[in-house]
Amino acid sequence: MCYKSRMKKIIYLFLIMISLPLYAASDSELGKIQSDIRTAESRQRALEKQSSELAKSMNKTKSELVTSAKKMKGLESEKSQLDTKLSKLTNERDRLRAKLGAHQSEMSFAVASLLHMSHTPGSIALTAHASEMDDTVHASELLRTMSEQFSNQITEYEKQLAELNSVQKQIGTEREKLGKTMVKYKSQQSDLEKLMSDRRKQNKSLLSEQQELQKKLRALAERAKSLTDLVEATPKAKTYRPPSGGGATMDSPVLGMLLRGWRDKSALGLISDGWYIRTPNNATVTAPADATVAFADHFKGYNKILILDHHNGYYSVLTGLEILDVMVGQSVLGGEPIARMGPTNPELYLELRYKNQAIDPATRYRQPRGR
Repeated sequence: MCYKSRMKKIIYLFLIMISLPLYAASDSELGKIQSDIRTAESRQRALEKQSSELAKSMNKTKSELVTSAKKMKGLESEKSQLDTKLSKLTNERDRLRAKLGAHQSEMSFAVASLLHMSHTPGSIALTAHASEMDDTVHASELLRTMSEQFSNQITEYEKQLAELNSVQKQIGTEREKLGKTMVKYKSQQSDLEKLMSDRRKQNKSLLSEQQELQKKLRALAERAKSLTDLVEATPKAKTYRPPSGGGATMDSPVLGMLLRGWRDKSALGLISDGWYIRTPNNATVTAPADATVAFADHFKGYNKILILDHHNGYYSVLTGLEILDVMVGQSVLGGEPIARMGPTNPELYLELRYKNQAIDPATRYRQPRGR
């Protein structure tokens, strides 16, 4: 074998020898990487399972919240109707008491007059003089008439007393009903609060993202001059569904009485861009339809407000709220509780907007019902 051939063979063997540790090291590193990949994949599957379970749990909570809020609204309506009925009955009772008091005064005067006449001998005594006999006849006739009137007054008094007793019994019955309703109401309120607490815990995953977004929205709210500016500035939902056909498709978010409607004028001549609704005290406010919370905070003179993006070009703006129960970026189902009204003469303002223009709520909303 020539020198060159021998040198080539030595170099080749040398290269093989120095390469062996490298190949061994690569196999070891590859094994570690593959192990890390398997661990990551296992963790990813666990996270996906956890995420799936959380999503199921959140959906279950949402569904239960919708059911609970529906029951709560029903009890609020029942409570409001009983309060109204009791108020009317109490007013009727007070009216009857006043009437009976006046009647008692009249009867006392009639009794005193009768006693006076019956104890006045000259007024009813029989005498031999014709003029005195005429006076006696007149006095007797007057006494008879007054006795009849007194008898009628007694009959009327007994009738009014029976009516008062009936009203007082009705008041007792309605108070008993109200007491039972309040027990159910407090129990349902407790159940609802537990579900709300569960939802708050589940929403912790949104918290950090929500806090950052809330800072941006507060900055936008400071610069916005009107609700229109604020709605325009809020982030839009990523998904978009074209609006469905005409007709009311959303429920009123709260029970109550419509005070001012679309385009009605206020006492100062201001034209309304929405509905003003007088609600029961501490009323539960629910999402009128599926939505994403686009804004949830104070805004200028509107106190706390919510802007709901319904993902189809429509926005619901709710103001006059006492407590907000949802966060920015949170998705809510129609009927899910989102806020609460105040404890004294609360009034909700509801505005519907399409492509950032205020439109008549009646085009999409069913008119509120309640007291």
